[in-house]
Amino acid sequence: DASGAAQLAQSAAVRASHQSDLALAAQQTAQDAADTAQLTLDRMAAGAFQTGGQMGIAAQLFVARDPLELANGRNLMNSIGAYQQKVIVVLTQARQAATPATGLANAAKGRAAAASQQAAQALDRADQSKNQAGQARSLAVAAQAHATQVLARAGGYKRRALVLVTRAEAALGSAVHSAARLEKAAAAARAAAKPVRTGTIPNDAAGIAIHWAFQEIGQPYSWGGGTNDGPSRGFAQGANTVGFDCSGLTMFAYHKAGIQLGHYTGSQWDQGKRITSRADLQPGDLLYFAADISDPGTIHHVALFIGNGMMIEAPQTGDVVKVSPSTRSDFIGATRPWQR
Repeated sequence: DASGAAQLAQSAAVRASHQSDLALAAQQTAQDAADTAQLTLDRMAAGAFQTGGQMGIAAQLFVARDPLELANGRNLMNSIGAYQQKVIVVLTQARQAATPATGLANAAKGRAAAASQQAAQALDRADQSKNQAGQARSLAVAAQAHATQVLARAGGYKRRALVLVTRAEAALGSAVHSAARLEKAAAAARAAAKPVRTGTIPNDAAGIAIHWAFQEIGQPYSWGGGTNDGPSRGFAQGANTVGFDCSGLTMFAYHKAGIQLGHYTGSQWDQGKRITSRADLQPGDLLYFAADISDPGTIHHVALFIGNGMMIEAPQTGDVVKVSPSTRSDFIGATRPWQR
């Protein structure tokens, strides 16, 4: 990883620095030897100047780049002694040794500098990797916390979903039960209506309204349900049921006869001729029932009178359109829609 690479680069830099120190020490030793030989030669040259005997030779030795090559000349070798020759040889060898030592030292310095730079770069990369690792850890911790929250919410959703499923299953079971019960009630209502005979029909409008009301026997009661065209979904407790409420049924039946009524018992009470006595009732009259038979404002139900003490009605939620006795005690009056 980046940390290990940085440690290796640092070790390489330390080794290169050590090699550079060794090369510098060797250079210094060679340079000291050359300096000593040069000092000896300088003294010889100075002595020659002072005596004047070897002036030309001393000058040549002092400025020569390679004293050994110059000393090998026949005239010079004849002019100097063995000791001076030894000094020249030592000087030449010292110079020759110092030159490569300097090169090695410079090369070692370069390698040490390069290794140090690499170590610094490796350390930078290691720091960056540490920072990135820290950021990654922070992101991982945040992600884990978020995942925990999501799981907790999912658990809550699941529990609520199970409750809703349970309720839905219960509602479905209830709906199936209700549907079966309504179908049974519808079958019973249709069977009960077959032997029913109406009274003398006073006119076509009444006959048509009674005919179409008979056709809807068995339809479920739906609060607010029913239009001029037939059964419909109601609202509130009738929102999921297609059928009729009491005024929806009478409105539909008389629409088939060409007479328009409102979809409300209060408005139908004000449409048509008012009949107050049961003795004056005719098939096709609309019968009204109230909580207070002295107060039309409490009317809550309407049905279609068919004669012989019977009526067709949409009674209440949970029931169906059917034929029922018209002799209820809460009768408040009737209206005759075809007469105004």
